Amino acid sequence: MAVSAELADLEVTDRASFIQYLKLFKEDVLRNKGSENQDLVKFLEVMASWSEALPDYYADVQPEDKINVEIPTWSQFADMMMGARILE
Repeated sequence: MAVSAELADLEVTDRASFIQYLKLFKEDVLRNKGSENQDLVKFLEVMASWSEALPDYYADVQPEDKINVEIPTWSQFADMMMGARILE
């Protein structure tokens, strides 16, 4: 499953950019109908699991940033959604 470049490159920093992310995310899912987690229930299950693993994800991917997942950002919401979309 390929994520569109526009979606992959969008930096989510605030509510407005998160809304833009949601619109692009929807269009990307519609374009890739054969991709993982098309079912809403499965998507939410995986999103919950991925959200539980968020501290480990950021520790591996951005260890220098010391991201506090207890105070979520718009960017973290976008990361959770993308993780739920591509993971099983």
